Amino acid sequence: MKTVVYQSYRDHDVAPWLRRCMDSVRNWARHSNLDYHFSGDEIFSLLPDWYRTKAGTEICPQADLARLLLAQRLLAQGYDLAIWVDADVLVFQPQALQLALPRGFAFTHEIWTHLDENGKPALTHRVNNSVMLFARDNVHLGFFIDACLQIANAKSTLGKFDVGTDFLSRLRNILPFPLIENVGMLSPPLLADISQGDGPFLKAYGRALPRPLACANLCASLEHQEAAGISLEDVVNILLESRGDIINQHRL
Repeated sequence: MKTVVYQSYRDHDVAPWLRRCMDSVRNWARHSNLDYHFSGDEIFSLLPDWYRTKAGTEICPQADLARLLLAQRLLAQGYDLAIWVDADVLVFQPQALQLALPRGFAFTHEIWTHLDENGKPALTHRVNNSVMLFARDNVHLGFFIDACLQIANAKSTLGKFDVGTDFLSRLRNILPFPLIENVGMLSPPLLADISQGDGPFLKAYGRALPRPLACANLCASLEHQEAAGISLEDVVNILLESRGDIINQHRL
């Protein structure tokens, strides 16, 4: 099966920790004998002008559609499988990152850690597209592209998660499509616990994992908001040195 792993990010002002994330994905692809494709901001040229206007300054809904359109283009070029990986995903157990494709496509199971109304750690299960797979000639890719366009057309402006996590999570409540279970999503309080080596969010998250993590999304879109004061460079070091065991050791 001819497979391509593809990513996109700007080619300037890239934080060192994020370069290490992209390097980890590139190295995983190379050692797995998979092709690797990288796009800069030119990926957004795939979007209709009216869609970009609806998104305004929100990059997430633009990237959500652009990654689907690029998958469509890569598959049309002869690839049998296209694997998207967010630029802020760190692969720390490359040998364990083996992605199955049961029904022609898959998105990622997100377990999000946060505080509940009583100030205690809570978990929310959602769906995201930080890692996603599409096989050639499947009918689902066209559906997801059209869904993004239809949602945008119906709204005056596009919110951050309107065509990504919010849409995918609602859809899966009525259509149980396959999920990737070994990709982590590290919220700011979870990142804080990892940087400190322990904590209630880390324990709760680890206990909830259905499978050991092989990689994790460090949520760069939240870096300058809720994650202020957390050294993501330190988090990368901890995850690589422990090969993710700082999280996986808490699995039940």
